[in-house]
Amino acid sequence: ERDHAVDMHRIFQRDLCKLRLNTARAYVRMLTDGQGPVSFTSSATLRINAEVRGLGPAYRIVVTLTNTGSKQISGCPLLLKYLPSLYHVAEPLLLLPSIVPGPQYRFDIPITCIERGGGCEPVQVCVCNPRSAIPVLSAVINMPVCDPLED
Repeated sequence: ERDHAVDMHRIFQRDLCKLRLNTARAYVRMLTDGQGPVSFTSSATLRINAEVRGLGPAYRIVVTLTNTGSKQISGCPLLLKYLPSLYHVAEPLLLLPSIVPGPQYRFDIPITCIERGGGCEPVQVCVCNPRSAIPVLSAVINMPVCDPLED
């Protein structure tokens, strides 16, 4: 090790730079694919926060959207992606109002676990772009385990 200390340090530094570069590329890919909690479009920046409230089998998903950009966003749908054999949502697609920069917009979405034995699966909340197939923003919610339904 003493004989090759300089080479070992150089290789370590090179690998560390590669790791940083790959991490930065993955982060940019995550943001541009709409898979992160913050989305950057050409004119606006959205931030999403989603949480689950309730004891089950009836839950409420609370989605909070904030436009931190400089222009308003309008015409974007909010979509819940879930397992229909496990959960029931009355309105899985919401058309969002115009979201102006600054205030937080809160949406409450009731969701019910319909599986007899309980169970839990993640639910994905997506804010879609009406002109693109790629979601603008998404969040994955880990649902709690539901107690079995009693007769």
